[in-house]
Amino acid sequence: MARRKSKRSNRKIIEMVILFVVGTWLLVAALKAGTDLAVPYDYDEIIETYSKEYKVEKTLVAAVIYQESRYRPAAVSSVGATGLMQIMPDTAQWLSSKMNVTYKKSDLMDPDYNIRMGTYYLNYLLKKYNGDEKLALAAYNAGPGNVDGWLRDERYSDGGNLTEIPFKETRDYVPNVIKMKDVYQSLYSGRFQVKP
Repeated sequence: MARRKSKRSNRKIIEMVILFVVGTWLLVAALKAGTDLAVPYDYDEIIETYSKEYKVEKTLVAAVIYQESRYRPAAVSSVGATGLMQIMPDTAQWLSSKMNVTYKKSDLMDPDYNIRMGTYYLNYLLKKYNGDEKLALAAYNAGPGNVDGWLRDERYSDGGNLTEIPFKETRDYVPNVIKMKDVYQSLYSGRFQVKP
């Protein structure tokens, strides 16, 4: 009897040590990614809905939102990008016609509308670049016109693969989003399924 209690006690200690180690690892990974561990719990349902509808990984959407606005729905950049996914008004106008939805600039402050539009745009870019996440993210940040130009320019491309990103902001943006996606995959392994 005492032996069983001892085994259960040892098992509990081992489980707690494992949880501590995993938690510490996640914290270190998040700090290396330069994050303050902003979590999208308030937007889980919206992210789930549109990730599923547009077949984009939930953790990718969560990571883009983190990188773009740190989960601040009223964020507006110095160049006018608006809302959680920092959508430019001209891009929103174009997307609204493709999505067959109405558009007013104030709509971009609505989390549901903004995440829907941003996730649709990620889907569009992933299709445009044949599922290449790095190209899609570069285009989300710098615009597809710039990425298309870089792909045609042998200074930045080896004939179809982007070898260098000339914009520093975009060069930093792409790996930062990918790091956050990895952090969210770890944090939400039970909350979000990794694939749509």
